[in-house]
Amino acid sequence: MKQNSVKQSSINALKSLKSTFQAAYNLVPALIISAIFLTFGVVTVIIKFGLYMAFSLLIMILVSIIVYLKTRDYGEAALSLVVGMLTVFTVNWNTTKLIILASSWVGFSLISVVISSINIASKSESLYIYNASFMSYYSKHTSDELYDLLQEEAKKANISTFGPIEIAEIIQILVYKKVKLEDIKEALEKINILTNIIQVPSDQTTNFYVDFCEMFDIPIGNVSDTFLDYIYNTFRDVPVSPKEFIDYFNKSKRIVFMNSVDSYEYIDSLKKGIDLKMNLKDINEFIKNDIN
Repeated sequence: MKQNSVKQSSINALKSLKSTFQAAYNLVPALIISAIFLTFGVVTVIIKFGLYMAFSLLIMILVSIIVYLKTRDYGEAALSLVVGMLTVFTVNWNTTKLIILASSWVGFSLISVVISSINIASKSESLYIYNASFMSYYSKHTSDELYDLLQEEAKKANISTFGPIEIAEIIQILVYKKVKLEDIKEALEKINILTNIIQVPSDQTTNFYVDFCEMFDIPIGNVSDTFLDYIYNTFRDVPVSPKEFIDYFNKSKRIVFMNSVDSYEYIDSLKKGIDLKMNLKDINEFIKNDIN
């Protein structure tokens, strides 16, 4: 009975593993096939040439993959792989040489990460210093206080998809738009949601979002989910990409800001013009005629 139970558990585990591979294959077929071939190749090298050779080749492959991910240049990545493989096959590997190779690679990688982190931190700090200085002209806080307060607001915001520099750049736009300190966190979170939905660069999304809220007299720090849905539905209702819609919006938004035009009427007219395939340069005239 116990043996049958163990056997059944093993079968179930194998079935689960099979299902996992099938699901992954459906999502990214090429990745699964490549992983299988890579695993098979590593095992073959271990059997034929030993663990040292296999480990060295694996490092070269990882380096080539990183090169490709960074440069998106297949030729450069392939060249680095070929050069690495030629080097690997011309060396008689032993424990000492493998340790030297691994230590050098790990050390170089760590130093690169540290340098990259320093560069990111330096640029981010410069942006926060600038943002704090600019905000101090319309805030009750000093620039030194704002330097810390802006970073605190950014840390409190649930915006995991933005990197530190991108967050600082978004805050810079918000500061240009004279957004208050207490509204920064809320604005960041809503911009994060909208950016993920419409897949438009965060700087363009930020400018659009602030202008859209201002157009409807919605406080930037108190945007309801209902209004956010209205923004999303506005994008969804038009037969153009979100980026194209923002271009139309930027071209024609002054109609609302310079005239006593109802914001909802403007959006309806804008959508109508886009539906009618109006050119970007003609959208202003169309909206004026349509509303009047």
